[in-house]
Amino acid sequence: MSISELTPLAEAGVPEAQTNLGICYMHGEGVERDPVTALSWYLKAAEQNEPSALANAGECYMHGIGTNKNIKKAIELLSKACEFDIPEALSSLGIIYITGDGVPVDSPKAFSLFLRAAEQQFPEALRNLGRCYLEGVGTEKNLVKALDCIDEARRHGEINETSYRYICSKIDIDELTALANNESASAQCFLGCMHLQGIGVPQNFDRAWDLIFAASRQSHPLALFLHGNLYYDNEDFIFAEMVYKKAVEMGSLEASHNLEMTRDKIAEVGTYFLVKVLDKKWADKFLDGDIFMRYLGYFGLFNRMMSRDPSINNTFRGDDMEGLSVSTGEPDPLEVSWIDGAYELRLEQNKIFCLYAIDVCNKNKRIAPIDPQIEEFGDTAIVILDSNEFLRRVHQAFTDKYGSAFWTSYKRVRYELDFSKSRSYTEFDKSVSYAWQREFRISLDLSEGHISKRTWDNMTDYLKLTHPWKVDNDENSDFNAESLTISIGDIRDICLEIPTSEFIKNIDKLIDEKHIPPAKVEILDAERKPYYGVWRPIMKNPPFRPEQK
Repeated sequence: MSISELTPLAEAGVPEAQTNLGICYMHGEGVERDPVTALSWYLKAAEQNEPSALANAGECYMHGIGTNKNIKKAIELLSKACEFDIPEALSSLGIIYITGDGVPVDSPKAFSLFLRAAEQQFPEALRNLGRCYLEGVGTEKNLVKALDCIDEARRHGEINETSYRYICSKIDIDELTALANNESASAQCFLGCMHLQGIGVPQNFDRAWDLIFAASRQSHPLALFLHGNLYYDNEDFIFAEMVYKKAVEMGSLEASHNLEMTRDKIAEVGTYFLVKVLDKKWADKFLDGDIFMRYLGYFGLFNRMMSRDPSINNTFRGDDMEGLSVSTGEPDPLEVSWIDGAYELRLEQNKIFCLYAIDVCNKNKRIAPIDPQIEEFGDTAIVILDSNEFLRRVHQAFTDKYGSAFWTSYKRVRYELDFSKSRSYTEFDKSVSYAWQREFRISLDLSEGHISKRTWDNMTDYLKLTHPWKVDNDENSDFNAESLTISIGDIRDICLEIPTSEFIKNIDKLIDEKHIPPAKVEILDAERKPYYGVWRPIMKNPPFRPEQK
């Protein structure tokens, strides 16, 4: 909501609008920064007991922002905000009582406030609660609980270098070592980091990595992150991806960025086998060279809604975002709204052939592990040992059949739909929940200059007038068909047939002198103008409560 929209609501006495307008003035969002005006709006909302305004106004008086510092007034406002369990207010009031800033020190009360805020995972409170447990301030010393809190604060980026060194100086090394020897993952990781940097203990890389690896085996987020870094630095990107992925699953915010970097590296320098997983009854047809392609809509929401094919009743097909062409970017954060996107007209037209890509690191003969879920696609795996030759034969078959009247691309699918940004997508973009499929797609588009009758009938008059495509009324044409088969000739000379269950268990046996992937799988990423699509809501965006500070 803009300043021009917020102001009349705030002037009309709506407390939420007054608070949000104060935030805009405090941070200079859509208006020149003015802490004095910000505080005046906070106080108007605070008079109506608006929780966020109470917390924000209390912070202003606590730090002297937009007014003179007034601890008595800060305590009054923060205490009222604490009645609503606002974590920022709980933490700030705790800091006042633990430091004795203008009031007598009350460590037990500060500890109680930190505990309430930490239960809501507020990073600052987690750090302070950890120090309370570490030093016995307001509570009994408890190194196990201290490490747990410090771990959480560190995961949220709350522990800087100064805080870390201070914490290290307060830790009893003998007690920490005993906990590490007793298989405490937090103690193992913390002691390992101390040995890694030589802070509080002698620098010892062997001891450090032994401890970090032990914590990593227990799925400790930071240990997994550090373990992943070690693999990355040694250019073992396949193992780095595995470990970073586990770190992200365990809540490591740091690992998310590194995971994306690693996947980019795999795509840049890695190689892979292409594999077709299907039921045994179709294996011979594929080995005979029959490339069975389905229209794009089959794989997504359109298929789930419209098709009666029983094969869609599964958990591995049906991405709601299949066929998405555009997302519109961030909506207004202060309102409940819908994020829009356009679904392309080629949803019913593009023909898709799907393969599985097994990443291989030739440097150390490493193959990425295979997700057992691929068994849902079929009981037989056909490993294509010469991917480039296979793709050459496919492209030649397209050319032989359609001449130059087709468009095609083949490459790996990206699993990074981001609705917070305004951007375009193709049939090579899918939701991250499908990343386990490691899909490689071949896309065939026969719609050059024309459009299907059923798509034309569903278009608006404006689109019909603006883009007068030729309407293809031939329901039996390859263009209109829901599926088609392209023959590329017998491919048994470049393939290896294995039961899927055996394939999953013994994939590492593929790496030998006879069976290694090409140095680089050749992809085709032909540029093409985006198709016009039908706009529709994608997902609902809940209202966002701005930061209290």
